[in-house]
Amino acid sequence: MKTKHLLLLLFFCTCAFSQTMTEKYNSYLNRYEYFDSSGNLTGYKTYNSYLGVWEYFKENTNTYNKKPIQYAKPSTDDNFALLQQVANQKQNSYNSNHKRIDNYLSKIQSNISEIENLEIREKIQKRYDLQIVDVMNNKRYDLSSNALTEQVLDFIYNNINAIKAEEFKKYNDEIETRNKLSETKTNTTVKQSVLPQILMKFKGLHKVYRIEDYTRLADGRWTVTKVDNAIAFLTLEDNDILWERSEAQMVTGRTFSFLESYSPNGYYIFATTKGGDVHIEKDFKKVIFYDESDKTKKYIYYVQK
Repeated sequence: MKTKHLLLLLFFCTCAFSQTMTEKYNSYLNRYEYFDSSGNLTGYKTYNSYLGVWEYFKENTNTYNKKPIQYAKPSTDDNFALLQQVANQKQNSYNSNHKRIDNYLSKIQSNISEIENLEIREKIQKRYDLQIVDVMNNKRYDLSSNALTEQVLDFIYNNINAIKAEEFKKYNDEIETRNKLSETKTNTTVKQSVLPQILMKFKGLHKVYRIEDYTRLADGRWTVTKVDNAIAFLTLEDNDILWERSEAQMVTGRTFSFLESYSPNGYYIFATTKGGDVHIEKDFKKVIFYDESDKTKKYIYYVQK
């Protein structure tokens, strides 16, 4: 019986104490404050955002003796370490994928620079800058994603190949159209020479000490497929150029229909009535013949001086 009375006494004392405590929120100090029945501040609690816990401080006259009472255990660094690991992985993926794309773009730029025809090269370069480089800069892709990086590489590959194919086709179509127009012109009995004055002094027979056969690859680059070091011959005339290779059985040639243009790399470009274009270097050290039926073939003749 005494035990029961003691428990009841403790219960009522506790209730009485709890009822004398008042909790108020101090918005100015951003904390909860506790007052006794007389209105005296007995303590307060604040939220420690660094540790992620509520801390309780008992109020006394010596502020140096105030020690916080934590209501929960401080959070561990496990989550922070995990987040840091994920962030590092994303950064490493971004760096690796960014390097892949940079290397691919550098390779494409190098291939464009190797295109010999200045007109085609400039058109491809302009479209490459506008349709690929500018688009990528404006999109700002998240290259930490490997899947998205593969999509970007596919976008670059498909677009640059389409641009090259379109520009080479347009150029070849223009050449074919010019050749057809030239064939319809009325031939006069005496043709006026189409050679520019600077090439007049090279009229006549010349020895050729080297011939290189080239094939154009799908990416626009030319590659050597055959080298012939046997003596051959070239003959330059007012309106024709004739040649004979070592394995040939007869002399063949092309007739110039008109002087098309002079390129910045030092070649005079001639359209021909039958056959592809002929590029003649201004000092007559090299002559380039383009195949009419196969646009992926050309032949460079090195003239002995």
